[in-house]
Amino acid sequence: MAALAAVVAAALAQAPLQAPSAQPAVAPCLAAGQWRDGNGQPLAGADALAAAARARIVLLGEAHATPGIHAWQAEIAETLARDTRTLVIAVEWLPRSAQPALDRFVAGITDEAQFLAESDWKNLWRHDFAAYRPVFALARERRIPLRALNIDRDVVRTTSRLGIDAGLAAAIAAGSPVGRPAEPTAAYRTRLEASLAEHGKPGDPPPPPERLARFMAAQGMWDRAMAEAIAAILAQQPDARVVGMMGLGHVEGGDGVAHQLAALGHRSVFSAIAGIADPDDADTCDPGINQGHLLAGWRRPG
Repeated sequence: MAALAAVVAAALAQAPLQAPSAQPAVAPCLAAGQWRDGNGQPLAGADALAAAARARIVLLGEAHATPGIHAWQAEIAETLARDTRTLVIAVEWLPRSAQPALDRFVAGITDEAQFLAESDWKNLWRHDFAAYRPVFALARERRIPLRALNIDRDVVRTTSRLGIDAGLAAAIAAGSPVGRPAEPTAAYRTRLEASLAEHGKPGDPPPPPERLARFMAAQGMWDRAMAEAIAAILAQQPDARVVGMMGLGHVEGGDGVAHQLAALGHRSVFSAIAGIADPDDADTCDPGINQGHLLAGWRRPG
């Protein structure tokens, strides 16, 4: 069975990582519990967690529905919950319309089956809830607020089909207005262009510029919506710390949600990307994703 590892990228205004060396000094894959900095050097896990504890916002990227990753997210959230600062867990997994269902579950009013029905989890997120159970169990046990970050997926689809102006109008019509996203970074443009090209068949020509522009607009809208939701939590609770849990594409490189947060004036951000790596399989143990990132191996639950 593949060994699992978490790839963690830190982006802290207070303690930025050093630029990566041209050739990482260590192998890209990690054993459970190991940490390395952006140059591939060993790093104490306590130091990484201390960096997270200095940030107002902690973003934990994920490969969706991977049990070990969600257990890792819960472990980091539990560690941060020991601080005196109020903790809020904010998740991509549900749209804001499901907030009442989250509130009732955390308060202990509904059980798991009732929550899944009330939130329409099966249709809105579709992934196996069992993988996410550690996060929900922690929030319910410790009465940590769970906040929904996502917007209606039709808003993102509209943006992807028709462009940013149509998407902004669709967000207003859906009752979840979103501000115009900050322009993407050059690195984000490059990554999104590569992602879109991967959806084509071998030998296909590059996607036309207008399609790429709409795709970038949709991702920007998505990032902006979650960034604004996080900013709203901090506006309502100025002393809180927000732990955001979302797909790694929104977190990688600090170009997604963190970039939009910076445009909103929030720069105290610690970002973590979780991925799957198998030291025995070169296809899944990708050295490229590790360059310039803080790395941490996590334990498989059970």
